Amino acid sequence: MGSKQSGRRLRLPKASKGTTKSPAGTGPGMEEWAALERTVFTPEQIAALREAETHLIKGFPWLYAEPEQVGKVTVLAGFPRSVAGKNQDDSLLRVIFIAKGECADPDLIRRNIFERVNQLASLLGSHKPPAEIKDAPKGNLFHMIARLIELSGKPFCPRTDSEFFSAIAEGLKYLENPRLTTSNYAVEALQDAFVGFMECEYEWGKKGLPTTGKVTRMAEAHLKNQGKSWKGTWTHLLQIAGLGFLKPGKAGRRPSKQEVDQNIKDKRVVLSKQAKVVNDVYGGNWGPMRQRLDAFFGGKKQFKQDEAERLKEAYGRPRFPEEDQESA
Repeated sequence: MGSKQSGRRLRLPKASKGTTKSPAGTGPGMEEWAALERTVFTPEQIAALREAETHLIKGFPWLYAEPEQVGKVTVLAGFPRSVAGKNQDDSLLRVIFIAKGECADPDLIRRNIFERVNQLASLLGSHKPPAEIKDAPKGNLFHMIARLIELSGKPFCPRTDSEFFSAIAEGLKYLENPRLTTSNYAVEALQDAFVGFMECEYEWGKKGLPTTGKVTRMAEAHLKNQGKSWKGTWTHLLQIAGLGFLKPGKAGRRPSKQEVDQNIKDKRVVLSKQAKVVNDVYGGNWGPMRQRLDAFFGGKKQFKQDEAERLKEAYGRPRFPEEDQESA
């Protein structure tokens, strides 16, 4: 996706932000942003942006759910606590887990892990998306991307090659022996129950939110299906699961097996939709989107300027190693 004007950075002036709603009914400054888009993209490219927005909002209906913790819990549920343990919010560990699971050929798993982790590091480390995309109106593709990155968990930003490879090794070692406890399975059951309710019964907040009692009762049924049980208090586990924002309430009757099965199915539907969107829109990885952002915000020249600013802020020297060699 090339831009009309190479090196042009699309910036939304603060003074020009309006209150015009987007087609989806969300976000300020849509008219101003649309005018700026027309100065950078061709009509065909703009149509592609709108199509991608449609795919994203269908695959991630929780993206703008209120309160915002709904989206955070949904992202966490996509990386099972029974696999990740206390590191459920680690974006590197998540990518390693997904890369291992999606590769059927055992001889290619290591290469697949390397490629996926390298893409993650390139997106979140070497070329952090510029702050301007957060100024895009709510519902715009670039605002959605910024939101997804914010929800993706602890970023992976290695500063050296040794940090890059040692982090992969540590992640693989952890996944091989995560040392799980019953509380991990209970936290996962809480998150699964919540996501299932939000998908089917509460329409991602449009019809309210379940109570803590309702979620814990369903979580108990989930654990029973697995031959497990939790004898302790649920209050602390609700906080760990990210569900501390839910209001207390009576648990009500015990859910039937059919309701439990449906709840689990609804959670699986949510995750499968998300996987489909990533494959359809991003081709299974963030690489193509990074290239689009590079072109959109100035290409290689602008990237070097941004990287120099980052190096200066982090290390006090806005130079690259090859530049040191050339001046030696």
